[in-house]
Amino acid sequence: MTVLSPTKLIACNRQQVWSVVAQLQQAQQWIAGLHKTEYLRGEASGLGGIWRFNCEWGSASHVFDFEITEWIKGHRLGVRPSRQTAVVRGVQYFQFVLDLKEASPQSTVVEIECNYEPLSKLTRLKNLTFLRRQYLDFIDKTLDQLARVALAAPRA
Repeated sequence: MTVLSPTKLIACNRQQVWSVVAQLQQAQQWIAGLHKTEYLRGEASGLGGIWRFNCEWGSASHVFDFEITEWIKGHRLGVRPSRQTAVVRGVQYFQFVLDLKEASPQSTVVEIECNYEPLSKLTRLKNLTFLRRQYLDFIDKTLDQLARVALAAPRA
């Protein structure tokens, strides 16, 4: 399994960043490639909630159903596929976790952890040479956009 966990320092307090992250119905504002979110069932803002994400990466469209597996208000949000929907180009995604840590009263360290597994030998080789960089670029763009949205949000 491959685990990526890049971080970014955002010049907003933790609650301000959380106020953006916790609004899953508006996640397309900060998740790169996400076009639409749809609440399906369970608790919308808490453990067990199921959300559908419609994404476009490259020239392909994908639909993923995710279950909220971690919800520590103001601190941590984790999701994993609620069924076998998270296979893209020979890669199975297992979990995404977003962790917020207060660096100072006016800044937050945001870490996104992405766990995935290439499903074939060829995809494993691609992961070593190309996919890791591609996913790190995607996460970096997502963190940059989260910073922009959080900075524009009303102060918490």
